[in-house]
Amino acid sequence: AWPKPVQKPHPPVYVAGMAPHGPKRAVRYGDGWVPINPGRKALGPQIEEFKQLCRDDGREELPV
Repeated sequence: AWPKPVQKPHPPVYVAGMAPHGPKRAVRYGDGWVPINPGRKALGPQIEEFKQLCRDDGREELPV
C-alpha cells in the first residue's frame, strides 16, 4: 500500500528501505527517505544516489 494521506496539507510521508527500489519509491511517492542500515555501514554512496534520483525526477532534494 503506497502512502495515501487524507488531510491536506498532509503530514510528510517518509519512505523507508534499502532495497534496490526503496530510494526510487521514496522519490516517487514520499516526502523523504529513511535508509534502513543494518550493520551500520557508511551511507554516503547511497545518499548521493538518492540525491541524483531527486534531480533526475525534477524534485528538490528530499530530506534523508
